[in-house]
Amino acid sequence: MENKAQQGKKPTIWNRAFISIFFAAMFMSMAQLTAHALVPKFANSMGASASVIGLISGLYAGVALAMRPVTSPAYDTFNKKNILAIALLMTSLSFFIFFMAPNVTWILIGRAVQGLGIGVASPISLSIAISAVPSELYGKGVAIYSLTQAFGQAIGPSIGLALVDKVGYNKTFLFCAALMLVSAGLTRLCSDTYVAPDAKYRIRFDTIFLKQTLPAAAIMIPLLMGYSAIPSMITIYGGLLGLERIGLYFTVYAIGLLVFKPFISGLADKFGFIKVIVPGLVVYAVTFVLLGTARTLPVIIAAAVVAALGYGLCLPTAQAMCMKTAPKERSGTASNTMFFMQDIGLFLGPFFWGMIIDAFKAGGNTDVASYSKTFYLVVIPVLLSAVLYIVFRKVLQRNYYVPKEEKKEDQAS
Repeated sequence: MENKAQQGKKPTIWNRAFISIFFAAMFMSMAQLTAHALVPKFANSMGASASVIGLISGLYAGVALAMRPVTSPAYDTFNKKNILAIALLMTSLSFFIFFMAPNVTWILIGRAVQGLGIGVASPISLSIAISAVPSELYGKGVAIYSLTQAFGQAIGPSIGLALVDKVGYNKTFLFCAALMLVSAGLTRLCSDTYVAPDAKYRIRFDTIFLKQTLPAAAIMIPLLMGYSAIPSMITIYGGLLGLERIGLYFTVYAIGLLVFKPFISGLADKFGFIKVIVPGLVVYAVTFVLLGTARTLPVIIAAAVVAALGYGLCLPTAQAMCMKTAPKERSGTASNTMFFMQDIGLFLGPFFWGMIIDAFKAGGNTDVASYSKTFYLVVIPVLLSAVLYIVFRKVLQRNYYVPKEEKKEDQAS
């Protein structure tokens, strides 16, 4: 790709490797995001408390987090597309467990299996995608790749909630299992990714974490804690408000991402990461104010539009910043470092917000008021992320990886 650029051809992200992983990730996202929307509601139908529902929602991230020291060294050692296919098959198995679940214990088991599968699949798929993107287009590449979540969000949860009403939870989980099998099949069309000839599987700090990626990745923890409140709370919140069409939140959010992406995908490459992330976080914080005040569907929809703009700006830009710190042969480790920190936020968030809801209920608040007040509190970690990006911006910028060729050009000029 670099040779083509040197010959005067405009660098592009659109090649076979990127397109293949894009569609594989899209089907993975459809099933994953459907699970985020349905599993809390499924557990609630079995009588689980808010705290237990929070534990179930965050368990997949907790398992992924616990397994990363074992799985991470494999990312830059073995063929990435083979690892991805195995992880996707494991995730499909988790939906079969949900299909058979007679009680909450089985849901916990299924969620744990799902955590292992998605925990491996997410960083591997991003690493495969970023390996296919020219370094000068990292911001655009990650932003376009993040559309897989937008398509998944637009199609998955809405179809899932509709299927639950038509055929019940069990058959809906079979539909999700089928999506994961399709995703696993698509990985065979991806190109083999680069593995250093001397790469060996070793469980060490430097094979689990990339030191220069840690600061940018760690700041994502409070952001993901905030994000986790929506999939773990909103379907139940909508039910309490009597909003039968709460699934429209996911559809409108996804459509918003699709509308905004063409306009915002290149902003980070043009203006710099920090100048895009911080406004995005401020806008995203407004989402939770709207959800806290929401009692009708139009306000919920307005929150979805604001979330699409804010989260659509800040998350892919934060991810691109993390990947910018690594050479391509260490992209797997950089991706794992980022997802390790994201998993901390996704694991702590749902359980923490569930405890807050239970605490509000114990204080005499109604169910609706308890969820509403909790949404207001979510503003705090989101804005905390913005403050941290501003305070540590110089440290983050010093950690960007500069290829040797670019260093030589800078010295020559």
